[in-house]
Amino acid sequence: MSNSDNPGNGANFQRQVFGWFENHYKQRFILEKKIPIGKPAKDHKFDIVDDAGTIAIECKRYTWTESGNVPSAKMGFTNEAAFYLTFLPDSYEKYIVMLRSYHPKRQESLAEYYYRTNRHLIGKIKVAEYDPESDELRVIGDGAATTNGAYLKIIQDYLNAEGLLYETNLPERIKKRKAGKMYTMQEHVRGIIYAFLSSQTKWHRIEPHLGEIDKLFFNYDIGKILAHSPAYFYDSLYSLKCGNISTKAQMESLPDIIHLLQHIENEYGSIDSFITSEEPDIIVQKLSKGSSPYKIKMLGEALAWEYLRNVGIDGAKPDTHLRRFLGADRMGTGENSPATVSEVNEQVTQLSEQTGLYKGEIDNLIWSFCADGYGEICTATPHCGKCPIADYCNSNN
Repeated sequence: MSNSDNPGNGANFQRQVFGWFENHYKQRFILEKKIPIGKPAKDHKFDIVDDAGTIAIECKRYTWTESGNVPSAKMGFTNEAAFYLTFLPDSYEKYIVMLRSYHPKRQESLAEYYYRTNRHLIGKIKVAEYDPESDELRVIGDGAATTNGAYLKIIQDYLNAEGLLYETNLPERIKKRKAGKMYTMQEHVRGIIYAFLSSQTKWHRIEPHLGEIDKLFFNYDIGKILAHSPAYFYDSLYSLKCGNISTKAQMESLPDIIHLLQHIENEYGSIDSFITSEEPDIIVQKLSKGSSPYKIKMLGEALAWEYLRNVGIDGAKPDTHLRRFLGADRMGTGENSPATVSEVNEQVTQLSEQTGLYKGEIDNLIWSFCADGYGEICTATPHCGKCPIADYCNSNN
């Protein structure tokens, strides 16, 4: 199968990739090497194989069409090459190397598109793109990796252009904690109450009243809070139209929560020392599981993450929006729709590593893209027709 419509161009590209691998690996490679595969075994000619029989490479010199469309038939040939590579033993390092090809109408290269839409088929094969002009090869990913997160920049630009990005000081809180800031008892109480307020409601109803809510709770002076009855707080929250179906129970639990925080402070020296004593996901379990001595009443797993984020711990709240968005039927790389809590945490961690964004920033971008009163794109009934990242979505592939 030729590497392009012009066999000469394809052969030249193959030799250029061959040269890159010889220079990079400092070992001998062979062009057009035959290897027996299948049962019964039959020789198949692979584009490039190292002399030791540990690396096999298929080269594809394909580009976007002139109008920016997908060269569908050629993607089929690329899948065929991947199919043959899967017959080689796992001891081989396997590559599909594609020509670096961009188009003004596209937000990704052709190799990125191929990997994104076919990663479920390629196993551990590495998809890479090679630029003959710079003699640079970049690995896009292998079957164990996730998308490179390019769509997050598109989401960010869209939300900023439309004025729909929720303006949060979460990154600043994370930066301050990383710089050594210690959060006070008052700030921890505020973090828990803000988490409560976010439960089972639309945040755009709450946000305009945060100043009034801070005053209602005496700027989180625990002595003054304990001096007032729970009814004082839940009646006032309902008057502000900031209550939810759990508000009464949350406020009735507040004295016990404060006493637990005081106990933790006595045991660890500070609340901060406790929440940083182990990895955040472990602390979340301690705060949310009923069998834990540190269980905070009315605080489930998602709200525990929200509380920790409110005091500068970097993480994502695995709420309905993120679980839906990162489900296998939408933008996710896991198996479930909606995504499980662990799938959300794993994918956000990978996106953070790939993009350099804080997990909390990624959470805020996705949340803003989905939530009522903000982006309202990837909702329960998604608005795919106006979605700026529709080309990245699993529902379209």
